[in-house]
Amino acid sequence: MKITLCSSLLSLSLGLLLACAKPPVFHGSDKAKPSQENPQSDDLEDETSDDPIKDDSVIVEGKGEGSTTQQKPPVDPVATAKDISAAALKSLEALLLKNPSALTDINKESFAKAALTSEDAAKVRTRLWDEWKKRELAARQSEIKDFVVKAAGQTMRYKTKIFGNKPAKGRSLYVSLHGGGQTAASVNDEQWNNQIDLYQPSEGLYLAPRAPTDTWDLWQMAHIDALLDRLISSYILTGEVDPDRVYFMGYSAGGDGLYQLGPRMADRLAAASMSAGHPGDASPIGLRNIGFAIHCGGDDSAYDRNKLAGEWGRTLDNLEKGESGSYKHQVNVVAGKGHWMDLVDAESVPWMGGFTRNPFPKKIAWHQDDVNHNRFYWVSVDTPKTGTELTAEIKDQTITIKDDMPGVLRIRLNEDMIDFAKDIKVLRNGKETYTFDG
Repeated sequence: MKITLCSSLLSLSLGLLLACAKPPVFHGSDKAKPSQENPQSDDLEDETSDDPIKDDSVIVEGKGEGSTTQQKPPVDPVATAKDISAAALKSLEALLLKNPSALTDINKESFAKAALTSEDAAKVRTRLWDEWKKRELAARQSEIKDFVVKAAGQTMRYKTKIFGNKPAKGRSLYVSLHGGGQTAASVNDEQWNNQIDLYQPSEGLYLAPRAPTDTWDLWQMAHIDALLDRLISSYILTGEVDPDRVYFMGYSAGGDGLYQLGPRMADRLAAASMSAGHPGDASPIGLRNIGFAIHCGGDDSAYDRNKLAGEWGRTLDNLEKGESGSYKHQVNVVAGKGHWMDLVDAESVPWMGGFTRNPFPKKIAWHQDDVNHNRFYWVSVDTPKTGTELTAEIKDQTITIKDDMPGVLRIRLNEDMIDFAKDIKVLRNGKETYTFDG
């Protein structure tokens, strides 16, 4: 097994530069991320890597003054760490001035492997964020003006309502998915029109998208993740939305989608609420660090919705008991109610509002859905495989991983997560796979 440390701090992949839930990372042969205040979505990311590494490798990516890399560009042997960092910063600036479109190719530049000081790393994050924002802002503002979002070859329309005053960090964002499904477009349109009036948060941007298709799985298809990801990032990019106060909700077919989307996009969310749906093959494993509400009519027996809601409630009870402080949930199988619950489920709106996302939780749990994702919180994989699972925990200076995911596993760290001045140990499936001397 080949283990490499990738702690250099200057490279870029745009999908990670703004990734809402991702810690800051700059790695010469991989991706880059800014601070929590500068988030972005997956839809621009190039997931290729030039690293000559074998399957089952673990790569630890980090940041911080004094960090080292496995490979370094040619430098004057008497140059100080600050000189190296300053030279890399200068080279970056020259490249961007010469060719602003080079953002996605920075990882190919020789200076991209240079270790940066903490001060210069902060400058780089700001510089790359500003450059990306300058490049993307007009297109994102145009989509917002037209109430559409475009990604994965699809266009999704939406409607909005605004509630309350805008907080200093931005509004909360409630994305509310309509019901319907395998029916006429006019019926799904009616459901969409109903959804925008269904709930009223005390504060926030309440947004109801119209599914791009009229199929039974209209909120479960792979393009939905990309569309919602871009939607979130656009409102963050424009400064309208707080990236740590994003909430998903859905009714009926929208609830079907929530069972799927909540766990697989949990790293983007503070909380989610499912109403009157059924889970299909979804797994609750990914819900560890968000709030998740389930509401279903006690008499809503179609597709065993009521029974499955109760089963998920019991599963979440057991998961929460097993790990105190995790898997927070609200479950209400409403006695005497059918598919329509007379808005009893609206109680989930203020309940969700009590959650704020933690973008860098010390422990994560990830189930790879049939709609694959390459990253989840601070871990990424090169070859996602449906049905595989991972748990990863940072405790003191040790990172413990239990997983059955194939290929290269990348751990993305920042100075708020671990102390780079001290030794770092990585255990994967009981084996010590990496040690970094601080």
